[in-house]
Amino acid sequence: MAKLVLHIGPGKCGSSTIQQFFASHEKPCDQSTTYSLLDPVAINQLNCEELDNSVSPAFAEQLSKAKIGDGTLILSHEFLFQAPCAVKNICALARDNMSDIIVVGYSRRQSDYLVSAYSQWMFRSVDRVQEVNSVLGDLGFDAFLFSGLERQLIASIANDFHSARQLSGQSIHNWFSSYDSLSKLLAEFDVKVRCGVLPGKETNINLIEDFCDKAELSLHSAVGDATEKTTNVSFHADVIEATNLAVMLGFDVPRPHASNEIIQLLSARMSPVDKDVSSFMDNLKSYIDTYYFGSNSSLCRQYELDESYFEPADEITKPEILSFISQEVEQRLLNGSEVIKSNQILCAKLIELCFKLASGDLEAAV
Repeated sequence: MAKLVLHIGPGKCGSSTIQQFFASHEKPCDQSTTYSLLDPVAINQLNCEELDNSVSPAFAEQLSKAKIGDGTLILSHEFLFQAPCAVKNICALARDNMSDIIVVGYSRRQSDYLVSAYSQWMFRSVDRVQEVNSVLGDLGFDAFLFSGLERQLIASIANDFHSARQLSGQSIHNWFSSYDSLSKLLAEFDVKVRCGVLPGKETNINLIEDFCDKAELSLHSAVGDATEKTTNVSFHADVIEATNLAVMLGFDVPRPHASNEIIQLLSARMSPVDKDVSSFMDNLKSYIDTYYFGSNSSLCRQYELDESYFEPADEITKPEILSFISQEVEQRLLNGSEVIKSNQILCAKLIELCFKLASGDLEAAV
């Protein structure tokens, strides 16, 4: 009988790298494997407490067609992490045909995750931008004193990370709570749930190697350096900031998930971004990691992970971070010219981008 490996994501935790690797390698492991990227629409249909009879046979048939004797079937989609009932129903449908079921998911420091989630989706969500600005207004802060990312993190901190929830409305980034709930939901099945963290450059194992280890697969020697390749859809910070400002001011720009290829094109043509992180941003991220460190410690004990991975750079309490934010507001009000200069530099970068794009169009026309 076949073995099922269900990769559940979540998004911004290495999912694209795992999916791209298995999609582009026909025989990456010593064992026989078949890989399939699940359809979010199908996942939505499966994400219910009582499975619709019209859905069950269709997905069971898909499992039957995909399985490969005594090989391993790998099903993946990051949306599964937001759809625990779909995970349960997939396991229920698969248990009669699969000798073993392994559920593999990942996690990362919440400070990095929230920055990444903002930079992928939140920055162009009208509802979330309006909500964030409302939170800052309630705090008595002028939203235009901060960058879009700073606004997102400040609002999330102020309301204990309600504003950091997914656009679907679900809050998934308390990793221990999410994995614990999923494990309890799957308790009736003989399923192995395994959680990992995104390996850093200092570790001696990469993400693909770690995934295969958790999936009880051994990589074929022929794949070699291909396991080192990472796939990460990311946008230029200046394009993100300009788009967020446009959303704030009511301009017509792409919403979450729309026109990614255009945003990537613009990002590729922008001048290199300044990678220096301000001490203010460091403080925001340290508070986020302090806030979640207790639950992350529980996660590490549950899944035998290294607790030091989640340790905050500095331990900061909520009164301290709110005081830091207030002090930053005062400094920016006193040095308003710096805020203006930052926005003027952004405008200058965007007109430089316009000239680059226009020059390319002229050359193509000639």
